Amino acid sequence: MPLASTENTACRYKASFTTGAWRNSGTSAKVFMKLYGTESNSEVIELTRNNDGNKPFSRGNTDNFLLAVGRPLGSLVKLHVGHDSSGEDPSWFLNEISITDIEENSRWKFPCYRWLALEREDGSTTVELYAPNVNKRYGFKSEFNSARICGLANDHMWFSVVTKDPQDFFTRVQRVTCCFFFFLWGMLSSAMFYNIGNANETPAIQVGPLKMTGRELSVSIFTAIITFPPSFLVVFIFRNSRRSVVANDEFDFNVNEGSKRFRLRHFCIYIAWFVCIVGSLVAALIVIFYSLTWGGETSSRWLVSIFLTTTEDVFVSQPVKIVFISVLLALRLTSSRKEPVEQHYDSSEAPSLDSDSSQTLFNMSKEKIESQRIYRVTERKTNTFARDMVFSCVFLILLMIVCYGHKNEHRYRMAKATNDGFSKLHKVRKAATRT
Repeated sequence: MPLASTENTACRYKASFTTGAWRNSGTSAKVFMKLYGTESNSEVIELTRNNDGNKPFSRGNTDNFLLAVGRPLGSLVKLHVGHDSSGEDPSWFLNEISITDIEENSRWKFPCYRWLALEREDGSTTVELYAPNVNKRYGFKSEFNSARICGLANDHMWFSVVTKDPQDFFTRVQRVTCCFFFFLWGMLSSAMFYNIGNANETPAIQVGPLKMTGRELSVSIFTAIITFPPSFLVVFIFRNSRRSVVANDEFDFNVNEGSKRFRLRHFCIYIAWFVCIVGSLVAALIVIFYSLTWGGETSSRWLVSIFLTTTEDVFVSQPVKIVFISVLLALRLTSSRKEPVEQHYDSSEAPSLDSDSSQTLFNMSKEKIESQRIYRVTERKTNTFARDMVFSCVFLILLMIVCYGHKNEHRYRMAKATNDGFSKLHKVRKAATRT
């Protein structure tokens, strides 16, 4: 999406904005940006839509802009980006910004992974992002939140099918294949437990059509533990295998110098495909043979275990994995930035690193910003209240199902018959009091 620019420009940059894939992550507001380099700074740049009418900064998109700057900026130090909170849905979740110097063939990545909104986080619609070569210290909390949000969108095996970064080479087809592989191996592991024999049963808990005992819960936990390592292995191979020559060259260009990740040989990706396909077929075949020896009761209990195993992996195993990795990354980044690093940026080299205020960046008065803040906060509180009411009603319905779903209907008839049989008992009490 090219920008309107002046002629005879000295330098051109390509800016790539990646918007989050979660609900309402896109923005309808006008976005502004200013670049700060070692040689000079750019003017405030308004990022507009293309002539074809496509809406930029939509949910889950990566928008590319061609920036024409009047003079070279040198090595980028930081950028100041924000929006004017205009439109019906201005809140914006920005994943990262990538700036490429087309002439010098250099690239800088600026991770963000936060909301730019009046009603979220710190209530700011602007943010300063620093280049990796700048010795800018961030706290553990900031690094952990960035790694956690990025991991939840890209590393969660189930959620990332929808929310993955468009630039991630770990494709949606591969992610879906890994999900099927986990599901089928979970079916096989659970079936082995039910083929051992019946143990002493505990009283069952029924939630609507779902009926489970302690055995189903324990089997689901052991199944999730057994199935997690092979599924994690195939995900690791898919994610870290080199792609084709062209794709690999593009990946190496995207990665900053000195931060290249460990990569497996290209043929390892075929090993992962072989393990997923053959393993899934073998697991499905063995499960079919197991099911021929079961009755209806055992099959129902086995399906409950499979449901619990999948639920535990989606809401327990994967989030725990992401939190653990996020803690390690945050500790590593925090400790590495505290150590002296050679060739860090010296602030005396740049003409000025003082960022423009939000009013200067998108030309809005403080009164208008505060009025928009009050409106957005009120709107969010109203939506939160309505959502909580709906969840409370659903919880109440489920609670009633749990409490009364297993009750026999004959209890009501017995109580009604008893009350009808002693309907005139109050007259006997009155006669007794008179005597």
